[in-house]
Amino acid sequence: MAQTSRPNSEKLGDLIAHRHAQLEDIRNPAESLMNEALAMTAPGRGIITSGDIIPGEKYGADVYDDVGIESLGIWADGLHSNHASPALNWFKFAFAKKELNKVQRLKIWLESVEEDIKAKLRKSNFYPQFNAFLRDGGSSGTASMWVDNNDRRGVTDIVVPHPREIFIARDKFGFVNTVHRLYKMTLAQARETFGESNLSDEMRQSLQSNPYTEREFVMGLYRNDDPMAQHWPALIRRREYVSAYIMLNGEQKQLKSGANDDGTLKKSAEDSLNPIIWGPRRNSDEVYYRSPAMDGIVAINRANTFGLLDMEAAQKFVNPSFMAPENLRGKISLVPYGGTYYRGTLAENQIQELFTPQLWQLTEEQRRILGQYVKNYFHVDLFQALFAGGVDDKVLTATQYLGRRDARATLMTPLLGGINFALTQFFEAYVRSEFKNGRLPAEPDELFELADASFDIEYIGPLAQAQRRLGASLNVESALEKLAPAAELFGPAITDGVDPYILADEIMDTSGLPEKIQIPFEKRLAKGKERAALQRAALEQEQANTDNPEVAIRQNVAKEILTMCNRWEGVDIQRYLNSLPRVLKEKEENE
Repeated sequence: MAQTSRPNSEKLGDLIAHRHAQLEDIRNPAESLMNEALAMTAPGRGIITSGDIIPGEKYGADVYDDVGIESLGIWADGLHSNHASPALNWFKFAFAKKELNKVQRLKIWLESVEEDIKAKLRKSNFYPQFNAFLRDGGSSGTASMWVDNNDRRGVTDIVVPHPREIFIARDKFGFVNTVHRLYKMTLAQARETFGESNLSDEMRQSLQSNPYTEREFVMGLYRNDDPMAQHWPALIRRREYVSAYIMLNGEQKQLKSGANDDGTLKKSAEDSLNPIIWGPRRNSDEVYYRSPAMDGIVAINRANTFGLLDMEAAQKFVNPSFMAPENLRGKISLVPYGGTYYRGTLAENQIQELFTPQLWQLTEEQRRILGQYVKNYFHVDLFQALFAGGVDDKVLTATQYLGRRDARATLMTPLLGGINFALTQFFEAYVRSEFKNGRLPAEPDELFELADASFDIEYIGPLAQAQRRLGASLNVESALEKLAPAAELFGPAITDGVDPYILADEIMDTSGLPEKIQIPFEKRLAKGKERAALQRAALEQEQANTDNPEVAIRQNVAKEILTMCNRWEGVDIQRYLNSLPRVLKEKEENE
């Protein structure tokens, strides 16, 4: 447990170090399960309490079945590819006030902002970092994402800290209101972050001798109603959050030095919570999130244990334990073509197996079942259906595939709700940063005259569309199923209340048919009227022809010819045509 005694001074730097010790105590009970989940699903990421990490060090020595690693990869890549991929048009902006979306000048401006943001995201490191963000959430449970302006690249970039670096606290509603980040930087990075003038004398001297010397820092972020915020000027406290950086003295976790009189290296403020904190789910009485890996840790450990047993059984079968006389210690060669030499009789130097091992191995079906227990926690079947168009290696029809995919997508509703909440926080910070640095189109004058010109983000990736499609299609299918038997009993008047053109629009939209291949509603309506007019004219012509015997005979001849052409083969067509009028005339005279 960290030391939490009250600091002797009231310097802000000492207060931040003291607060950090308290936040460490809050996270301590969750670290064991977080470590276990990381070790089994993301061993390359390193565990929470691993201390000094050696870059490039080998991980995963205790993993004997990689189903957890595989499942996390499919889960994170599936969410990324089907909800926020650079290859997709996965979000769109719209004014919160619907009437503003009908003002052409404002709509054109908002669309230009949307297109610019999409281009900026492709230029920034958002997409690769977002995948790391999802993997942290799927393994350790609690993921964080920092939004920061990168002047050198002229774009807002993303930083995804390791879960071990993040310490949080929550308000009474369960929202994160305090964030500490404990991490290491080289002195060169510290100069880039704080500016050389804000470094202490000792740091500047060390910077000259070895700029790559690492030091440990704490960033503290507090909401402006926190008592800690009183140490910031009143003007800064007008913003939603205040932050400060300090440097710690090694294992003692005490303030070491800072250029400012209060022991800090840098103080600033934020308009929103930065970093964004997210996790797949959270128990109401816990501070940190839980992940699919943490929920499925029993199934993961079971698969891993059987993987170890399978390996040990194979090793024992190939290299069984043996018993030998003491005088042969160190002289027995068990390598291929190895020879063991001894004096005396064979009976005195007999080498024997301790037991006769049996070859025990898991069958493919047993492996599949053990792996499926793990995959269920990560919704692997859903993502495989999205990728391949089939489920469990069964080829489905298009209708079956879409229906099953959309139904399974509803299982992701709680997860997508949390991701969308985090993405909305991200967009607020990202758009604010781009506007602040003058990289987006200037707001029209009309916006300044409006009381509320805010805009919402709608997520329209495949997973979001699948959920909306299922809800809408179920309503349509249910209504049609109930109308069909009623129409059989009471006639077509039952369906007169359904507009076929609007129904077709609803079915095409909920089925995800691209807008560009849909015929506009007005054109379809005009085609329908033209078709109805042609049908009426054909009926009128047919009625008029029945009153003229010669026309009727010609029509009957044409019908007979069509029937013959469609059904008969090997017939003398000329002879048949010559005889047909005479046969039909005789038939009518007889009638």
